[in-house]
Amino acid sequence: MDRCIVCNAQIDKEKAYLSLKYKGKDYLACCPLCKSEFEKEPEKYMKKPKEQKD
Repeated sequence: MDRCIVCNAQIDKEKAYLSLKYKGKDYLACCPLCKSEFEKEPEKYMKKPKEQKD
């Protein structure tokens, strides 16, 4: 499972709301709110610590 870049929710890549591209990398958003939050301040979400693997 992948995770939403904003809220860290688990997402099946095939069912993600949207795949976002930023600086050449792809990121997933789980909903319109997370998409808009990421687009407002993408660098804020780039600084998040890596999530633990389940």
